[in-house]
Amino acid sequence: MSETRYYCYLDSGGSVESTNLQLYSLRKACDDWKDLSENYKQCGDNTDKLKEKLAFVVSCLGLSLSQLLGQNAVNIKKELDAPRELLAAFLNESSYGKDKKRLLNKKFDTFIGYYDACRHFGRVKDDTKWQRIDSLTFDLVADFTQTTLDIWNAVIGHHRSEDMDFKDIKDILG
Repeated sequence: MSETRYYCYLDSGGSVESTNLQLYSLRKACDDWKDLSENYKQCGDNTDKLKEKLAFVVSCLGLSLSQLLGQNAVNIKKELDAPRELLAAFLNESSYGKDKKRLLNKKFDTFIGYYDACRHFGRVKDDTKWQRIDSLTFDLVADFTQTTLDIWNAVIGHHRSEDMDFKDIKDILG
C-alpha cells in the first residue's frame, strides 16, 4: 500500500515533494489579481477585455477554498460535502458570532455561484453560466478575493499553533 500524501503544508515552497495545492492556487489567484488590478487602472470601466482574467482569478480562488475546506473538513464522511456545506460546518464549529458567520456564508454563497459558473463553463440550454460570467466585474472579484482571504484566515486561525510566526494569510503570501 502506498503512502498517503497530505497536500496542505503551510511552509510549502512549491517543490514537488511538498506542494501545497490550495496555497499554490491562492498564490496564483493573488498574483493574477495584482496584474489584473494594474490592467484595470489602464482599462478603467472597460473590463470586457479583462473578463477571462476575472474568471481565471475566480477559478483559482474557488479551487483554493474547495481544497482548503475539504482538507480541513470538520466531519469526515464517505463523500465530501460541497464547499457551501463545508464552510457552514466549519463556521458552526468556530467561535465567530452569529452575524460574522451569516455574513461569511452569504458572501461565500454569492462567490460559489460564480465559481461554479467558471469551473463548469460550457454551453447550457439557457446560457445561465455564460450570463453569470458576463456579469463579473472588477469590484465583485475584489470582494471575492477579500472573502477568500477572510475564510483562509478563519481556517488558519482555527488550526493555529503557538509556534506559527505569521499573523494571517497575507504574511504567507508575501
